[in-house]
Amino acid sequence: MSKPSSSMSVLKTSVLLSPLLNGALTSHAQLQSLFETSCLVHGIQKLQQCIFNPIHRAVENITWLHHGLFVLHVLSLMGVLLLTTFASTNMIAASVVGAFLILLLRLLTKPIRIQLTMVDVLVSVFFLTAILATAFSSYLHTSVIGLAKFMVFYLGFWNFRLLIGENRSALLWFLGALMILGLGESLVGFYQHIHHVQPLATWQDPSVNPEDQLTRIFGTLQPSNPNLLAGFLIPCLTAGIGLKLLSLTTTKKWLALPVSGINLLMLAALVMTGSRGGYLAILVMAVTMFLMLGHLLWHEPALKTHHKLKAAWVLAGISACAAVVFALAFLSPIRNRFLSIFAMREDSSNSYRLNVWASVWKMIKDNWWMGIGPGNNTFKLVYGLYMVPGYNALSAYSIFLEMWVEQGILGLLAFLCMLVMGFLRTLVGFYSAAPLANKLLLGTLFTGILGSVVYGLFDTIWYRPSVNLLFWLLVAGLSVSSEEALSFATL
Repeated sequence: MSKPSSSMSVLKTSVLLSPLLNGALTSHAQLQSLFETSCLVHGIQKLQQCIFNPIHRAVENITWLHHGLFVLHVLSLMGVLLLTTFASTNMIAASVVGAFLILLLRLLTKPIRIQLTMVDVLVSVFFLTAILATAFSSYLHTSVIGLAKFMVFYLGFWNFRLLIGENRSALLWFLGALMILGLGESLVGFYQHIHHVQPLATWQDPSVNPEDQLTRIFGTLQPSNPNLLAGFLIPCLTAGIGLKLLSLTTTKKWLALPVSGINLLMLAALVMTGSRGGYLAILVMAVTMFLMLGHLLWHEPALKTHHKLKAAWVLAGISACAAVVFALAFLSPIRNRFLSIFAMREDSSNSYRLNVWASVWKMIKDNWWMGIGPGNNTFKLVYGLYMVPGYNALSAYSIFLEMWVEQGILGLLAFLCMLVMGFLRTLVGFYSAAPLANKLLLGTLFTGILGSVVYGLFDTIWYRPSVNLLFWLLVAGLSVSSEEALSFATL
C-alpha cells in the first residue's frame, strides 16, 4: 500500500487547493447520495419507472439485441474517429448525433449503470455556461446556432464516457484507433513532405528565406491546415505512448517495439507540421511524462528494484535533450520556426495574434461576466466593433481567451477547475495503491489533455471537431480511470 506523502499533506492543508482536493476525492457513491434528493433525479426515476422499466423487462432476455446495439455503438464511434480525418464539420457532427441516438436506443432497451464523477460534473457545468451565455447574448440567433454546434462535443463526450464506463476495454480500443489514425496521417504527411506538396501560402511567413522555410505537412484533415494536423496528432501520439507503456506491463512486451516505431513516426510528423504550438506541446508533454515515469520508477513498489529501467529513464531524458539540441543546431528550418515563437512583432504571425488579442481583451472587458455567446459567427459580429483595421479574425487565437469572451468568466473558471480536478485526481491516483497499469493510463491521459491545452494557448484549432472530440475522449477516459484509482486511495 502506498502511504500518503508529505506533498499530498501540504495540498490537503492548502487554503486554495484543499477545497479542490476534497472535490477530487469525492467518489461516485458520495455524489450519488448528494444528488439523490434532487428534483431532477426524482424526475428521472419516475420516468424510468413509467417508461423505461416496462421496456427493459420486455426485452431483457433478447441478448442478441443488446449485444448488437453495443457493437453498433462501438462501430459508430469508431466511424466518428475515422471521419475526423477527412470529413466536413457537418458530416462529423451528424455522425456524433447518430452515435448518440444509438446510445439512447441502448438506454431504452437496457439499463446502463452511470457512475457519475466530479470530472463529469465539471464538464457538464462547462457546457452549461455556454447555454447561459447564449441566453444572455445580444446576438441570440447566431449564438443559438453556435451553441448547437458546441453541444455536439458534449454529446461526443457522453458517447465516449458511457461506453468506457460500461466496458473498460473500450478505452484501449479507442486509443488503438487513435494510434492507427495518427500513423495514417503521418504517412500521408511524409508523402507531402517528400513531394513538396504545399499548403496555402498563408501558412508560411513571407519574410523568411525560402531555403529556411519548412515544408509544412497538413495530412487529409479538412480544412487543409498544418496547425489542425498538429492538434490532431497530439492525442494520437498520447494514445501511442500509453499503449506502449501498458504493453510493458503485460506478457505482450514485444508490442512495445512496433508501437515505439509508430510513435517516432507520429512525433516526426508533428515536428514537420511546423506548428509552434505543437512544439510547445511536445516539450510540455515530454517533461510531464518524464516526471511521472520518474516518480513511478522511484516510488512504485513493483519498480523500485528495476535499476535497468531507471538507467533507461535517464538515458531517454539525455537522448531527448540531445535530439532537441541537434534539431535546433543543425536543422535550420526547424530552428527558425521554433525561435520565431520568441520573435514577437518581428514575426508576421505573432504580430497578427498580438493585434487580435488586444481587440479580444477589449471585448472581454465589456462582456467579462456572461460573454458574448458561443460560435464563430457571433464572435465575428462582435469582433468587428473592436478590431484593429486590417486584422480580421474568426476567433481569439487562444482557447482561454475564446472561452472567456464567448462563455464569460464562469465558463473559463469551469474549464480551469476541470483541468485542476483532473490533475489532482491523477496525483491522488499516483499516490494510491492502484495497479501500475491504471497509473500509467492516468498519467498518459492527463499528459494528452495537458498537451492539447498547451497547444490551444496560441490557437483555436481546439474548437475543430477533429481536435475537440479527441480531447473529450481523453477527458472521458480520465474520468473513468481516476474513479478506479480513487478506490485504492488511502488519503
